[in-house]
Amino acid sequence: MRGREPINRRAGCAGSRHTAGFTLLEVLVAVVLLGLLSVALFAAVRVGARGWWTAEQRSAATEDATTLQDVLRRMIASAKPVFASADPADAAVAFDGTAQSLGLVGTLPDAIAPGLQGQQRLFLARHDGAAMLMLAWRLDLPAADGGTLPEIIVPLLDHVSAVRFEYYGTSGAGSASGWTDTWSGRTTLPALVRLHVERDAGASGPWPDLVAAPVATVSNECRYTGLDAACHRTP
Repeated sequence: MRGREPINRRAGCAGSRHTAGFTLLEVLVAVVLLGLLSVALFAAVRVGARGWWTAEQRSAATEDATTLQDVLRRMIASAKPVFASADPADAAVAFDGTAQSLGLVGTLPDAIAPGLQGQQRLFLARHDGAAMLMLAWRLDLPAADGGTLPEIIVPLLDHVSAVRFEYYGTSGAGSASGWTDTWSGRTTLPALVRLHVERDAGASGPWPDLVAAPVATVSNECRYTGLDAACHRTP
């Protein structure tokens, strides 16, 4: 019995070393699994970061579009039905609307001249080699020499391939209201203005159609005789 005790102790020590350590194969398997987990985690983080960046870009583009649409909506709403000429026989208001451009007299945007009235035009033109929605404006005041002040042109929206303006109203007494792509030389402002913008491939987001309503549609200088529905200027 005594001769077997050293053998049992050695066997017990060898078993303890075997259960407490790891073999080279186990270490390699653990390293490979850790590498695979790291790759999967990195890929997930990269996809998440890319999705976050895309969402941020879309959010910024949407916010910019919403801000610009709000500016244009206030601009159209503030249109003034002032007479286009000093001729007492001419009752046409200063509103020149075509399918490709819009000209009116109204309150200028706060970023340009808050609270001041000016002549404004919206149109599509090339700026720095790209087509953009442009705003041309000038104060509704005579120049020092008695002429008109020069226009100042400001780019509003880039990556624009086409624009289309439409106007809703009636063309005259007895006619039904409807949409038309021309509103010029009339005695009233349109009831509604719609702007459709098409973006090119470089745009960061779509542009929803803008519909705005001028607050005042008939000049307060009009005189109605009761004989017809036309606006007669006060002599």
